Amino acid sequence: MIIDLTMTLREGIMTFPVHWHPVVEITQLGRFEVEGRETRKIVLGTHTGTHVDAPRHFVPKGTTIENTDLDIYYGPARVLDFTHLPDKTEITREMLVEHIGRDFPSRIVFRYDWERRLDSLKYYTDHPY
Repeated sequence: MIIDLTMTLREGIMTFPVHWHPVVEITQLGRFEVEGRETRKIVLGTHTGTHVDAPRHFVPKGTTIENTDLDIYYGPARVLDFTHLPDKTEITREMLVEHIGRDFPSRIVFRYDWERRLDSLKYYTDHPY
């Protein structure tokens, strides 16, 4: 089974709440009725919607996204359901061992259902970590 974890980009989608992060802008450039084609210009920051943080995001001189191995981003994964956790909960090694034992799978997906808070500032401030 394949589970799509992507978010739909749209104008007005919540973005990282700092002055230097751009809001999403989608401008229609080409229209079938006028230009005979449909095209759009999209402006967004790299921390918008569904994205992967490359090591370079947090590690000086870390690997950039185009130099990461694509194989790590897809394939069988173990889903850990943490939807019951209160805001700002630290996920500890002990919690992971409790859920999956000591034999860690190659991929883990943490389920928080956090996308339900996307249009709230709590999306960025209160998430488990």
